[in-house]
Amino acid sequence: MSRTKIVATAGPACASPEMLKKLALAGVDVFRLNMSHGARDEHSRVIAAIRKISVETGRPIGILCDLSGPKIRVDVMDNDGVELIVGAKITLTPEPGHGTASRATINHEHLADDIITGHRLLLDDGLLELQTEAIDGRDVICRVVRGGILRSHKGVNAPDSHLSVESMTDKDRDDMAFGLEADVDMFAASFVRNAEDVNVFRRHMESLGANLPLISKVEMSEAVANLEAIVEASDGAMVARGDLGVEIAIEQVPLVQKRLISLCNRAGKPVITATQMLDSMIRSPRPTRAEATDVANAILDGTDAVMLSGETAVGAYPLETVETMNRIAGAAESLLKVEPPFSMRRDLAPLANTPDAIARATVLVAHDLHLRHILCLTFSGSTARLVARNHPDAIVLAYTPVPRTARQLCLTWGVVPMSPPHGKTDAETFDDLVEEALQFFRDKAMLDPNEKIVTTGGVPLGRTGTTNMLRISDAP
Repeated sequence: MSRTKIVATAGPACASPEMLKKLALAGVDVFRLNMSHGARDEHSRVIAAIRKISVETGRPIGILCDLSGPKIRVDVMDNDGVELIVGAKITLTPEPGHGTASRATINHEHLADDIITGHRLLLDDGLLELQTEAIDGRDVICRVVRGGILRSHKGVNAPDSHLSVESMTDKDRDDMAFGLEADVDMFAASFVRNAEDVNVFRRHMESLGANLPLISKVEMSEAVANLEAIVEASDGAMVARGDLGVEIAIEQVPLVQKRLISLCNRAGKPVITATQMLDSMIRSPRPTRAEATDVANAILDGTDAVMLSGETAVGAYPLETVETMNRIAGAAESLLKVEPPFSMRRDLAPLANTPDAIARATVLVAHDLHLRHILCLTFSGSTARLVARNHPDAIVLAYTPVPRTARQLCLTWGVVPMSPPHGKTDAETFDDLVEEALQFFRDKAMLDPNEKIVTTGGVPLGRTGTTNMLRISDAP
Protein backbone atom coordinates (compact mmCIF):
# COMPACT_ATOMS: atom_id res chain seq x y z
CA MET A 1 0.00 0.00 0.00
CA SER A 2 1.12 3.56 -0.65
CA ARG A 3 1.85 6.04 2.12
CA THR A 4 -0.39 8.59 0.45
CA LYS A 5 -3.94 8.09 1.64
CA ILE A 6 -6.78 7.38 -0.78
CA VAL A 7 -10.24 8.83 -0.17
CA ALA A 8 -13.03 7.27 -2.22
CA THR A 9 -16.55 8.65 -2.55
CA ALA A 10 -19.31 6.13 -1.91
CA GLY A 11 -22.13 6.00 -4.43
CA PRO A 12 -24.21 3.71 -6.63
CA ALA A 13 -21.15 2.24 -8.37
CA CYS A 14 -19.71 0.92 -5.10
CA ALA A 15 -22.72 0.70 -2.80
CA SER A 16 -22.64 -3.08 -2.40
CA PRO A 17 -20.67 -4.50 0.56
CA GLU A 18 -18.73 -6.66 -1.89
CA MET A 19 -17.48 -3.69 -3.92
CA LEU A 20 -16.76 -1.61 -0.83
CA LYS A 21 -14.59 -4.43 0.49
CA LYS A 22 -12.76 -4.74 -2.83
CA LEU A 23 -12.01 -1.01 -2.76
CA ALA A 24 -10.76 -1.21 0.83
CA LEU A 25 -8.46 -4.12 -0.03
CA ALA A 26 -7.24 -2.21 -3.10
CA GLY A 27 -6.08 0.70 -0.95
CA VAL A 28 -8.95 2.96 0.13
CA ASP A 29 -8.19 4.44 3.56
CA VAL A 30 -11.22 6.72 3.96
CA PHE A 31 -14.69 6.58 2.42
CA ARG A 32 -16.45 9.88 1.76
CA LEU A 33 -20.20 10.29 2.14
CA ASN A 34 -21.37 13.10 -0.13
CA MET A 35 -24.40 14.53 1.67
CA SER A 36 -25.42 16.40 -1.48
CA HIS A 37 -26.53 13.05 -2.91
CA GLY A 38 -28.16 9.91 -1.62
CA ALA A 39 -30.80 9.21 1.01
CA ARG A 40 -30.10 8.79 4.71
CA ASP A 41 -30.91 5.08 4.68
CA GLU A 42 -28.42 4.59 1.83
CA HIS A 43 -25.68 6.34 3.81
CA SER A 44 -26.56 4.28 6.88
CA ARG A 45 -26.17 1.04 4.94
CA VAL A 46 -22.80 2.14 3.59
CA ILE A 47 -21.57 3.09 7.07
CA ALA A 48 -22.64 -0.27 8.49
CA ALA A 49 -20.93 -2.11 5.64
CA ILE A 50 -17.69 -0.16 6.11
CA ARG A 51 -17.60 -0.89 9.83
CA LYS A 52 -18.10 -4.61 9.14
CA ILE A 53 -15.36 -4.57 6.47
CA SER A 54 -12.99 -2.92 8.94
CA VAL A 55 -13.48 -5.80 11.37
CA GLU A 56 -13.09 -8.40 8.62
CA THR A 57 -9.88 -6.87 7.25
CA GLY A 58 -8.40 -6.11 10.65
CA ARG A 59 -7.60 -2.48 9.89
CA PRO A 60 -9.27 0.88 10.55
CA ILE A 61 -11.16 2.60 7.75
CA GLY A 62 -12.18 6.24 8.15
CA ILE A 63 -15.52 7.76 7.21
CA LEU A 64 -15.67 11.40 6.10
CA CYS A 65 -19.11 13.05 6.14
CA ASP A 66 -18.99 15.81 3.50
CA LEU A 67 -21.65 18.42 4.30
CA SER A 68 -23.36 20.10 1.33
CA GLY A 69 -22.93 23.73 2.36
CA PRO A 70 -24.76 26.72 0.86
CA LYS A 71 -24.53 25.67 -2.77
CA ILE A 72 -26.68 27.81 -5.07
CA ARG A 73 -28.51 25.77 -7.71
CA VAL A 74 -31.18 26.18 -10.35
CA ASP A 75 -34.40 24.26 -9.69
CA VAL A 76 -36.13 21.82 -12.03
CA MET A 77 -35.80 22.69 -15.72
CA ASP A 78 -38.33 21.72 -18.39
CA ASN A 79 -37.50 18.34 -19.92
CA ASP A 80 -34.64 18.16 -17.39
CA GLY A 81 -32.71 20.59 -19.56
CA VAL A 82 -33.16 23.60 -21.83
CA GLU A 83 -30.80 25.20 -24.32
CA LEU A 84 -29.50 28.69 -23.59
CA ILE A 85 -28.65 30.57 -26.78
CA VAL A 86 -25.79 33.10 -26.84
CA GLY A 87 -27.20 36.62 -26.72
CA ALA A 88 -30.59 35.56 -25.38
CA LYS A 89 -32.03 36.88 -22.11
CA ILE A 90 -32.81 34.71 -19.09
CA THR A 91 -34.24 35.77 -15.72
CA LEU A 92 -33.07 34.12 -12.51
CA THR A 93 -35.65 34.33 -9.74
CA PRO A 94 -36.35 32.83 -6.32
CA GLU A 95 -40.01 32.52 -7.29
CA PRO A 96 -41.00 28.84 -7.73
CA GLY A 97 -41.73 27.41 -11.15
CA HIS A 98 -40.38 25.10 -13.82
CA GLY A 99 -37.37 26.48 -15.62
CA THR A 100 -37.43 27.51 -19.26
CA ALA A 101 -34.93 29.06 -21.65
CA SER A 102 -36.08 32.50 -20.49
CA ARG A 103 -36.70 31.99 -16.77
CA ALA A 104 -35.15 29.73 -14.10
CA THR A 105 -35.75 29.38 -10.38
CA ILE A 106 -32.75 29.43 -8.03
CA ASN A 107 -32.55 28.51 -4.35
CA HIS A 108 -31.05 31.81 -3.16
CA GLU A 109 -33.64 34.33 -1.96
CA HIS A 110 -31.34 37.35 -2.05
CA LEU A 111 -29.39 37.00 -5.30
CA ALA A 112 -30.84 40.32 -6.53
CA ASP A 113 -29.42 42.03 -3.42
CA ASP A 114 -25.96 40.50 -3.86
CA ILE A 115 -25.41 41.00 -7.59
CA ILE A 116 -24.73 44.20 -9.46
CA THR A 117 -24.99 44.94 -13.17
CA GLY A 118 -22.04 43.58 -15.12
CA HIS A 119 -21.23 40.73 -12.73
CA ARG A 120 -20.82 37.23 -14.12
CA LEU A 121 -22.84 34.16 -13.17
CA LEU A 122 -21.36 30.80 -14.09
CA LEU A 123 -23.61 27.74 -14.36
CA ASP A 124 -22.83 24.00 -14.37
CA ASP A 125 -19.20 24.27 -13.25
CA GLY A 126 -18.58 27.19 -15.60
CA LEU A 127 -19.78 25.51 -18.79
CA LEU A 128 -22.40 28.25 -19.21
CA GLU A 129 -21.84 31.97 -18.54
CA LEU A 130 -24.33 34.76 -17.95
CA GLN A 131 -23.79 38.49 -17.50
CA THR A 132 -26.10 40.50 -15.27
CA GLU A 133 -27.86 43.27 -17.19
CA ALA A 134 -30.60 44.47 -14.82
CA ILE A 135 -32.21 43.94 -11.41
CA ASP A 136 -36.01 43.92 -11.21
CA GLY A 137 -37.21 43.43 -7.64
CA ARG A 138 -36.10 39.94 -6.68
CA ASP A 139 -35.34 38.98 -10.29
CA VAL A 140 -31.92 39.10 -11.93
CA ILE A 141 -32.07 39.64 -15.70
CA CYS A 142 -29.05 38.23 -17.54
CA ARG A 143 -27.68 37.88 -21.04
CA VAL A 144 -26.22 34.54 -22.16
CA VAL A 145 -22.50 34.94 -22.91
CA ARG A 146 -21.66 31.25 -23.28
CA GLY A 147 -24.55 28.96 -24.09
CA GLY A 148 -25.38 25.29 -23.84
CA ILE A 149 -27.83 22.96 -22.13
CA LEU A 150 -28.86 24.02 -18.62
CA ARG A 151 -30.05 20.95 -16.74
CA SER A 152 -31.99 20.63 -13.48
CA HIS A 153 -30.23 21.31 -10.17
CA LYS A 154 -26.98 22.56 -11.73
CA GLY A 155 -24.80 24.84 -9.65
CA VAL A 156 -24.56 28.62 -9.87
CA ASN A 157 -21.32 30.47 -9.07
CA ALA A 158 -20.94 34.24 -8.69
CA PRO A 159 -17.15 34.79 -8.73
CA ASP A 160 -17.45 38.61 -8.89
CA SER A 161 -19.85 38.91 -5.96
CA HIS A 162 -20.07 38.42 -2.20
CA LEU A 163 -23.13 36.29 -1.58
CA SER A 164 -25.11 36.74 1.62
CA VAL A 165 -25.61 33.02 2.23
CA GLU A 166 -25.45 31.23 5.56
CA SER A 167 -22.19 29.40 6.08
CA MET A 168 -24.08 26.45 7.57
CA THR A 169 -27.52 25.54 6.25
CA ASP A 170 -30.38 23.77 8.00
CA LYS A 171 -29.58 20.72 5.90
CA ASP A 172 -25.98 20.84 7.14
CA ARG A 173 -27.21 20.89 10.74
CA ASP A 174 -29.48 17.92 10.12
CA ASP A 175 -26.72 16.04 8.30
CA MET A 176 -24.22 16.74 11.07
CA ALA A 177 -26.64 15.34 13.64
CA PHE A 178 -27.13 12.29 11.43
CA GLY A 179 -23.37 11.84 11.04
CA LEU A 180 -22.76 12.02 14.77
CA GLU A 181 -25.50 9.52 15.47
CA ALA A 182 -24.07 7.23 12.77
CA ASP A 183 -20.59 7.53 14.35
CA VAL A 184 -18.69 9.02 11.41
CA ASP A 185 -15.07 10.01 12.04
CA MET A 186 -14.74 13.50 10.56
CA PHE A 187 -16.69 16.21 8.75
CA ALA A 188 -15.93 18.34 5.70
CA ALA A 189 -17.33 21.89 5.61
CA SER A 190 -18.21 23.12 2.12
CA PHE A 191 -17.92 26.65 0.71
CA VAL A 192 -16.21 28.20 3.72
CA ARG A 193 -15.05 31.75 3.06
CA ASN A 194 -13.12 32.63 6.20
CA ALA A 195 -12.20 31.39 9.68
CA GLU A 196 -15.53 32.50 11.13
CA ASP A 197 -17.36 30.19 8.73
CA VAL A 198 -15.25 27.32 10.06
CA ASN A 199 -16.02 28.36 13.62
CA VAL A 200 -19.76 28.29 12.90
CA PHE A 201 -19.48 24.59 12.05
CA ARG A 202 -17.24 24.02 15.07
CA ARG A 203 -19.60 25.73 17.51
CA HIS A 204 -22.59 23.81 16.21
CA MET A 205 -20.74 20.52 16.56
CA GLU A 206 -19.76 21.41 20.12
CA SER A 207 -23.38 22.27 20.88
CA LEU A 208 -24.18 18.67 19.94
CA GLY A 209 -21.55 17.44 22.39
CA ALA A 210 -18.95 16.41 19.80
CA ASN A 211 -15.50 17.51 18.70
CA LEU A 212 -14.61 15.61 15.54
CA PRO A 213 -11.98 16.82 13.05
CA LEU A 214 -13.29 19.47 10.68
CA ILE A 215 -11.87 19.56 7.15
CA SER A 216 -12.41 22.88 5.37
CA LYS A 217 -13.01 22.73 1.63
CA VAL A 218 -11.32 25.58 -0.23
CA GLU A 219 -13.55 26.24 -3.25
CA MET A 220 -14.48 29.94 -3.03
CA SER A 221 -12.54 32.96 -4.27
CA GLU A 222 -13.02 34.55 -0.85
CA ALA A 223 -11.44 31.50 0.80
CA VAL A 224 -8.31 31.92 -1.32
CA ALA A 225 -7.82 35.34 0.25
CA ASN A 226 -8.10 33.84 3.73
CA LEU A 227 -6.14 30.59 3.42
CA GLU A 228 -3.88 31.05 6.44
CA ALA A 229 -6.75 31.85 8.81
CA ILE A 230 -8.86 28.99 7.45
CA VAL A 231 -6.05 26.46 7.94
CA GLU A 232 -5.45 27.73 11.47
CA ALA A 233 -9.14 27.36 12.37
CA SER A 234 -9.48 23.90 10.80
CA ASP A 235 -8.19 20.41 11.52
CA GLY A 236 -7.35 19.90 7.86
CA ALA A 237 -8.22 21.19 4.40
CA MET A 238 -9.32 20.02 0.98
CA VAL A 239 -8.32 21.52 -2.35
CA ALA A 240 -11.81 21.25 -3.89
CA ARG A 241 -10.78 22.03 -7.44
CA GLY A 242 -14.24 21.74 -9.03
CA ASP A 243 -15.93 24.89 -7.76
CA LEU A 244 -12.53 26.49 -7.15
CA GLY A 245 -11.80 26.28 -10.87
CA VAL A 246 -15.03 28.18 -11.54
CA GLU A 247 -14.54 30.78 -8.82
CA ILE A 248 -11.00 31.75 -9.83
CA ALA A 249 -9.03 31.77 -13.09
CA ILE A 250 -8.24 28.20 -14.09
CA GLU A 251 -4.52 28.95 -14.36
CA GLN A 252 -4.51 29.97 -10.69
CA VAL A 253 -5.86 26.61 -9.42
CA PRO A 254 -2.46 24.80 -9.43
CA LEU A 255 -0.90 27.71 -7.55
CA VAL A 256 -3.61 27.70 -4.88
CA GLN A 257 -3.24 23.93 -4.60
CA LYS A 258 0.49 24.19 -3.95
CA ARG A 259 0.01 27.02 -1.48
CA LEU A 260 -2.69 25.23 0.51
CA ILE A 261 -0.67 21.99 0.63
CA SER A 262 2.33 23.94 1.89
CA LEU A 263 0.30 25.71 4.59
CA CYS A 264 -1.17 22.42 5.84
CA ASN A 265 2.23 20.72 5.79
CA ARG A 266 3.67 23.55 7.85
CA ALA A 267 0.79 23.32 10.34
CA GLY A 268 0.95 19.53 10.53
CA LYS A 269 -2.66 19.18 9.39
CA PRO A 270 -3.87 16.71 6.74
CA VAL A 271 -4.65 18.04 3.29
CA ILE A 272 -6.70 16.33 0.59
CA THR A 273 -6.34 17.07 -3.12
CA ALA A 274 -9.66 16.45 -4.85
CA THR A 275 -11.76 16.64 -8.01
CA GLN A 276 -11.11 15.18 -11.46
CA MET A 277 -7.91 13.43 -10.42
CA LEU A 278 -8.72 10.40 -12.58
CA ASP A 279 -11.90 11.75 -14.13
CA SER A 280 -11.57 9.91 -17.45
CA MET A 281 -11.77 6.61 -15.56
CA ILE A 282 -15.46 7.27 -14.98
CA ARG A 283 -15.77 6.00 -18.55
CA SER A 284 -12.41 4.43 -19.37
CA PRO A 285 -10.37 1.64 -17.71
CA ARG A 286 -7.18 3.71 -18.11
CA PRO A 287 -6.43 7.31 -17.10
CA THR A 288 -4.92 9.95 -19.33
CA ARG A 289 -1.22 10.71 -19.05
CA ALA A 290 -2.09 14.17 -17.77
CA GLU A 291 -4.21 12.69 -14.95
CA ALA A 292 -1.43 10.34 -13.87
CA THR A 293 0.96 13.29 -13.82
CA ASP A 294 -1.55 15.38 -11.85
CA VAL A 295 -1.84 12.73 -9.12
CA ALA A 296 1.92 12.27 -8.92
CA ASN A 297 2.60 16.01 -8.72
CA ALA A 298 0.08 16.46 -5.90
CA ILE A 299 1.93 13.76 -3.96
CA LEU A 300 5.31 15.32 -4.68
CA ASP A 301 3.88 18.66 -3.51
CA GLY A 302 3.13 17.01 -0.16
CA THR A 303 -0.58 16.17 -0.17
CA ASP A 304 -1.62 13.73 2.54
CA ALA A 305 -4.47 12.25 0.54
CA VAL A 306 -5.85 12.11 -2.98
CA MET A 307 -9.60 11.87 -3.45
CA LEU A 308 -11.81 10.11 -5.97
CA SER A 309 -15.32 11.51 -6.53
CA GLY A 310 -17.38 10.42 -9.52
CA GLU A 311 -14.72 7.86 -10.37
CA THR A 312 -15.84 5.58 -7.54
CA ALA A 313 -19.34 6.97 -6.89
CA VAL A 314 -20.83 6.57 -10.36
CA GLY A 315 -17.97 5.40 -12.59
CA ALA A 316 -17.81 2.23 -14.64
CA TYR A 317 -14.43 1.20 -13.20
CA PRO A 318 -14.32 1.97 -9.46
CA LEU A 319 -11.95 -0.88 -8.53
CA GLU A 320 -9.57 -0.25 -11.42
CA THR A 321 -9.51 3.45 -10.49
CA VAL A 322 -8.40 2.76 -6.91
CA GLU A 323 -5.79 0.26 -8.09
CA THR A 324 -4.46 2.81 -10.57
CA MET A 325 -4.36 5.54 -7.95
CA ASN A 326 -2.43 3.26 -5.62
CA ARG A 327 0.15 2.42 -8.29
CA ILE A 328 0.67 6.06 -9.25
CA ALA A 329 1.09 7.00 -5.57
CA GLY A 330 3.63 4.25 -5.02
CA ALA A 331 5.66 5.36 -8.03
CA ALA A 332 5.65 9.00 -6.91
CA GLU A 333 6.68 8.03 -3.39
CA SER A 334 9.74 6.21 -4.72
CA LEU A 335 11.21 9.66 -5.39
CA LEU A 336 10.40 10.83 -1.86
CA LYS A 337 12.18 7.83 -0.37
CA VAL A 338 15.56 8.73 -1.88
CA GLU A 339 15.44 12.23 -0.40
CA PRO A 340 16.94 12.93 3.06
CA PRO A 341 14.53 13.83 5.87
CA PHE A 342 12.84 17.20 5.65
CA SER A 343 14.00 17.84 2.07
CA MET A 344 10.39 17.69 0.93
CA ARG A 345 9.38 19.90 3.86
CA ARG A 346 11.58 22.94 3.35
CA ASP A 347 8.90 25.17 4.80
CA LEU A 348 8.65 23.37 8.15
CA ALA A 349 7.67 25.64 10.99
CA PRO A 350 10.37 26.39 13.59
CA LEU A 351 10.33 24.15 16.64
CA ALA A 352 7.76 25.65 18.97
CA ASN A 353 7.67 23.26 21.92
CA THR A 354 8.80 19.96 23.37
CA PRO A 355 6.43 17.74 21.33
CA ASP A 356 7.69 19.36 18.09
CA ALA A 357 11.30 18.79 19.10
CA ILE A 358 10.72 15.17 20.15
CA ALA A 359 8.87 14.40 16.91
CA ARG A 360 11.61 15.85 14.73
CA ALA A 361 14.33 14.14 16.75
CA THR A 362 12.50 10.84 16.37
CA VAL A 363 12.55 11.17 12.59
CA LEU A 364 16.26 12.03 12.57
CA VAL A 365 17.11 9.08 14.81
CA ALA A 366 15.18 6.71 12.57
CA HIS A 367 16.98 8.06 9.51
CA ASP A 368 20.49 8.08 10.98
CA LEU A 369 20.12 4.54 12.40
CA HIS A 370 18.46 3.27 9.20
CA LEU A 371 15.40 2.11 11.09
CA ARG A 372 12.43 0.84 9.08
CA HIS A 373 9.72 1.76 11.58
CA ILE A 374 8.77 4.46 14.06
CA LEU A 375 6.31 3.48 16.78
CA CYS A 376 4.00 6.27 17.97
CA LEU A 377 1.90 5.72 21.07
CA THR A 378 -1.03 8.09 20.90
CA PHE A 379 -4.51 8.66 22.30
CA SER A 380 -5.60 11.72 20.32
CA GLY A 381 -3.42 11.15 17.23
CA SER A 382 -1.31 14.22 17.95
CA THR A 383 2.00 12.35 18.32
CA ALA A 384 1.60 10.51 15.02
CA ARG A 385 0.68 13.71 13.16
CA LEU A 386 3.69 15.55 14.59
CA VAL A 387 6.02 12.78 13.43
CA ALA A 388 4.34 12.43 10.02
CA ARG A 389 4.62 16.19 9.44
CA ASN A 390 8.37 15.65 9.03
CA HIS A 391 7.85 13.08 6.22
CA PRO A 392 10.09 10.37 7.69
CA ASP A 393 11.54 7.73 5.41
CA ALA A 394 10.58 5.17 8.08
CA ILE A 395 7.02 3.86 8.27
CA VAL A 396 5.02 5.36 11.15
CA LEU A 397 3.19 2.69 13.17
CA ALA A 398 0.59 4.46 15.29
CA TYR A 399 -0.83 2.47 18.20
CA THR A 400 -3.85 3.90 19.97
CA PRO A 401 -6.36 2.45 22.44
CA VAL A 402 -8.97 4.77 20.87
CA PRO A 403 -10.47 3.18 17.70
CA ARG A 404 -11.85 6.51 16.42
CA THR A 405 -8.37 8.04 16.65
CA ALA A 406 -7.05 5.20 14.50
CA ARG A 407 -9.76 5.86 11.91
CA GLN A 408 -9.02 9.60 11.91
CA LEU A 409 -5.32 8.91 11.35
CA CYS A 410 -6.28 7.14 8.12
CA LEU A 411 -6.11 10.63 6.58
CA THR A 412 -2.48 11.33 7.59
CA TRP A 413 0.35 10.60 5.18
CA GLY A 414 2.69 7.76 6.04
CA VAL A 415 0.86 6.58 9.16
CA VAL A 416 -0.28 2.99 9.66
CA PRO A 417 -2.81 3.31 12.50
CA MET A 418 -3.94 0.38 14.62
CA SER A 419 -5.86 -0.11 17.84
CA PRO A 420 -6.13 -3.16 20.12
CA PRO A 421 -9.20 -5.40 19.82
CA HIS A 422 -12.31 -3.56 21.06
CA GLY A 423 -10.08 -0.55 21.87
CA LYS A 424 -9.09 -1.97 25.24
CA THR A 425 -5.65 -1.83 26.80
CA ASP A 426 -4.32 -3.25 30.04
CA ALA A 427 -1.34 -0.90 30.03
CA GLU A 428 -0.95 1.26 33.11
CA THR A 429 2.45 2.76 32.31
CA PHE A 430 4.35 3.95 29.26
CA ASP A 431 6.53 0.82 29.43
CA ASP A 432 3.44 -1.39 29.51
CA LEU A 433 1.99 0.34 26.45
CA VAL A 434 5.30 0.02 24.55
CA GLU A 435 5.41 -3.73 25.18
CA GLU A 436 1.75 -4.14 24.30
CA ALA A 437 2.19 -2.25 21.02
CA LEU A 438 5.35 -4.12 20.05
CA GLN A 439 3.66 -7.45 20.68
CA PHE A 440 0.62 -6.32 18.68
CA PHE A 441 2.70 -5.45 15.61
CA ARG A 442 4.83 -8.59 15.98
CA ASP A 443 1.67 -10.70 15.99
CA LYS A 444 0.59 -8.99 12.76
CA ALA A 445 4.02 -9.69 11.22
CA MET A 446 4.59 -5.97 10.77
CA LEU A 447 7.87 -6.03 12.71
CA ASP A 448 10.73 -8.40 11.88
CA PRO A 449 12.45 -10.45 14.63
CA ASN A 450 15.24 -8.48 16.34
CA GLU A 451 14.26 -5.29 14.48
CA LYS A 452 15.44 -2.15 16.19
CA ILE A 453 12.72 0.49 16.49
CA VAL A 454 12.39 4.03 17.81
CA THR A 455 9.34 4.74 19.95
CA THR A 456 7.81 8.06 20.90
CA GLY A 457 4.83 9.12 22.98
CA GLY A 458 3.97 11.06 26.09
CA VAL A 459 3.55 10.67 29.81
CA PRO A 460 1.32 10.81 31.66
CA LEU A 461 -0.61 8.45 29.41
CA GLY A 462 -3.78 9.74 27.80
CA ARG A 463 -3.03 13.44 28.12
CA THR A 464 -3.08 15.23 24.75
CA GLY A 465 -0.03 17.30 23.80
CA THR A 466 2.47 15.65 26.14
CA THR A 467 4.77 14.02 23.59
CA ASN A 468 7.98 13.97 25.63
CA MET A 469 9.49 10.48 25.30
CA LEU A 470 11.88 8.96 22.77
CA ARG A 471 13.21 5.42 23.17
CA ILE A 472 15.26 3.10 20.97
CA SER A 473 14.59 -0.57 21.56
CA ASP A 474 14.75 -3.96 19.90
CA ALA A 475 11.64 -5.83 18.88
CA PRO A 476 12.65 -9.42 19.65
